[in-house]
Amino acid sequence: MRDWQIRRRSPYGYDPSTDSGLAFWVDATDTTTLTASGGGAITNGATIGSWASKKGTARSWTQWGSQNRPTWDSAGINGLAAAKYVAASSQILGCVTGLGDFSAMSGLTVMAAVRRVSANGLIFTTTMLDISSGTLHFNQCQLNMGPTFTGGGRQARGDSFVTVVAVPAVNTPPIFVECIAFGFGTGHISLYGNGVENIVNQAYHTPGTTNAGDPFSLGIGGSAVDSGTAFGFADGWIGEILGWLTEKSPDDLVPPHDYMRRRWGAGAM
Repeated sequence: MRDWQIRRRSPYGYDPSTDSGLAFWVDATDTTTLTASGGGAITNGATIGSWASKKGTARSWTQWGSQNRPTWDSAGINGLAAAKYVAASSQILGCVTGLGDFSAMSGLTVMAAVRRVSANGLIFTTTMLDISSGTLHFNQCQLNMGPTFTGGGRQARGDSFVTVVAVPAVNTPPIFVECIAFGFGTGHISLYGNGVENIVNQAYHTPGTTNAGDPFSLGIGGSAVDSGTAFGFADGWIGEILGWLTEKSPDDLVPPHDYMRRRWGAGAM
């Protein structure tokens, strides 16, 4: 295990708005991307009706049931606004539209700034649909909330799903930046937590027996399967998520990680 941040430090100069490779970017501090569940501007403590991406193909995360929406906390993570999730209330935001660019992705890399309450929950997921086999849903990629840094993925329907787990130091702070990267061509998965390369290039799937299926839903704070099913609910705050439809290398991830870590105050400064 190497200390990724110390060994390959970069200046704090990354700007998601100028990253042409970003497929999606949600930022809870940007109130223009959020609407309250009853419509109109978001306010502190209000339930979130929709959360729009600031980058890539236009898409918006929503919740089908008003009782299952997270709330907006204007100072949720080190004084910055974040979406607050309560696992016991089964809160989740899902996206089932604007997913066309996912059909050509060679992999997926997701980086998130999170403040955890417990070990519960999923930060971000993609799910696939297999009508021919009768399987309605299963996760293609998932990034899990701490205190351990975990994630997993598969390439296609029928592939084995592999979970990778990294256990940080006991005194790791509850605010962290977690990142997962996996490639369909390489069959590898890598996991980073608070600047440490925890798991790098571990094999994550075996060849499946069915064709690959495009993701049909994305979830923030849980696995959003369809309008009636969801699971794996987060317990804590999610401030920002960056996503690329490629397998990003450790060196490529240093600038955005440094941006996220410094902005949200994750880990030892």
